[in-house]
Amino acid sequence: MKKGGGRRAGFRIIAITVIVICAILGISKYRLEKRYAALAKEKAGLEMRIEEEEERTREIEEYSIYIKTKKFIKDLANSVMGLVDPDSVIIKEGD
Repeated sequence: MKKGGGRRAGFRIIAITVIVICAILGISKYRLEKRYAALAKEKAGLEMRIEEEEERTREIEEYSIYIKTKKFIKDLANSVMGLVDPDSVIIKEGD
């Protein structure tokens, strides 16, 4: 009779150990899935930000090319100092 009781006790210990390991694995899986979702969301946000920054870089490159042109200088002189081309016809409203 003692042999059967020892087997049952050993089986119980093994069963409890397996249940505890399964519980630990389940909890770890839940935490990892939660972390994965958070990181996926962060990744999507960063990818969007990268696209925005690349667009901004293109705009800056275009602007840096524009400021090296004569058109920029004329536009700047016109808007800031009110200067116009000598060829331009200026029409003033009557008083």
